[in-house]
Amino acid sequence: MSARSLVAIFLILTTGCAKAPFLAKAKTAEDAYQECHRYSEKKDYDEAIQCFEVLKSRYQGTGHSAEADLEIADNGDLIFKFGGG
Repeated sequence: MSARSLVAIFLILTTGCAKAPFLAKAKTAEDAYQECHRYSEKKDYDEAIQCFEVLKSRYQGTGHSAEADLEIADNGDLIFKFGGG
């Protein structure tokens, strides 16, 4: 088997299971906030925190960025109380 074939197989195997990045479909800060908040509602607190971190960096200076700080703190408290998401 050639090196090129091995690389192609490796790429197929490693990218086939890749998860879509946070906020890939969000067009506005509101869309992004709703996407992140859904993780909280599903009690997936770790994912919610990661999503809100992306929101903060992508939508700096918006009200949703400030709200993301509060959501991160809330989700962190929930992880502490109930365990990981």
